[in-house]
Amino acid sequence: NPTAFGIRQHRQASSLTIPSQELVQFHHDERTKVGTITLGGKAKMNPFTMELGYQFKSTVKSINKAIANQKIDVNAIVLQGANGCFSAGGDIQWLKDLRHNPVHINADKMMEFFHTFLCVRKLTVPVIASIEGYAVGAAACVACACDIRVMEKHAKMGFNFTKLGFSGGMGGSHFLPMLVGEGKAAEILLTGKMIAGEEA
Repeated sequence: NPTAFGIRQHRQASSLTIPSQELVQFHHDERTKVGTITLGGKAKMNPFTMELGYQFKSTVKSINKAIANQKIDVNAIVLQGANGCFSAGGDIQWLKDLRHNPVHINADKMMEFFHTFLCVRKLTVPVIASIEGYAVGAAACVACACDIRVMEKHAKMGFNFTKLGFSGGMGGSHFLPMLVGEGKAAEILLTGKMIAGEEA
């Protein structure tokens, strides 16, 4: 349970060196030296969009710069979703609209999409994914890209790419075997099964 770790209690105002944006907010607790990045706005289940990705990438860059310049004192960062849900994954309508583009255009767009979120790997302090509700598809991949994952008992994680008819992206096929082994990763990726927090 993320609350048991106290990771949803870091709500003190952060330094003005890292302004909050519409879809990404950053706060840090000067006492515990823990920062919190919250993804998502008012949209239900926090879909991963390019706009969210751009704001996340900008926030990561600002955090690293502030840490390097000793503007903030942060030893770890919690990554969480707004509204009690990490994220239900990529924006399906945006993905459907891509079918009208040539393959090489979509390849470039998807690589850009992947990099905007996988920049979480560039944060210079350990990152803990706090998973409530759902972490599905691209969101599950980003959670696996973090250093540690903490899930609520009834939260669910899934790599549903095969159920949507395409191969997994966003680094899931790279990170998942490192975490659970190749055999279990193959089962999860090929079946697209949802995994509850306790099993995870």
